Amino acid sequence: MGFAPSHNGFNYGLQGVISSLGPLSGAGRATMLAGVNYASSAYPTASRIFYTPLMLPAPVTVHGGWVYNGATVAGNWNVGIYEWESKARLLETGTVAQATINVVQRSDLSGGGTVDLKAGLYFMGIISSSATATFFRVTNSNYLLAGHGCCFEAGAGSTLPTTASLASGITNAYFPAFGFETRADNIV
Repeated sequence: MGFAPSHNGFNYGLQGVISSLGPLSGAGRATMLAGVNYASSAYPTASRIFYTPLMLPAPVTVHGGWVYNGATVAGNWNVGIYEWESKARLLETGTVAQATINVVQRSDLSGGGTVDLKAGLYFMGIISSSATATFFRVTNSNYLLAGHGCCFEAGAGSTLPTTASLASGITNAYFPAFGFETRADNIV
């Protein structure tokens, strides 16, 4: 499943997953440009929030979030999506205990249910409460990541803020694999 373009007014949508390292995100575009590979690595700083721009070319319904766990699990994680202009959080998984090594771990959205997003620009973010937790990630040029709109901020525990206050740029080359489960059945 994935992106299917429109033709002659026929519905196109995103169905399946949205990834922090996929073609719709700033970190994904930087990764494709640099041609780097995934590897398991410790989260660089406990409670650091990583953000990447997200461009949705079509409306989607989000019904869950996920992370790609690495070789060591510890602490908690949370992933969310923020509105581009106001930086207001639109959805999140809430705090999830990291469990099971070397697998994609999923969670329903906080409060259950789904969230409909319109086509447009957003930020997606991740936080981990532990610097010993490992996630699959890419090691990319921090300048390349910053040039594609990636940024960070200090967080608290595994809680994503209600409103993001994005720091300028990114100071390390680490960017974790995380994302959201979607379906496009709400498109007419």
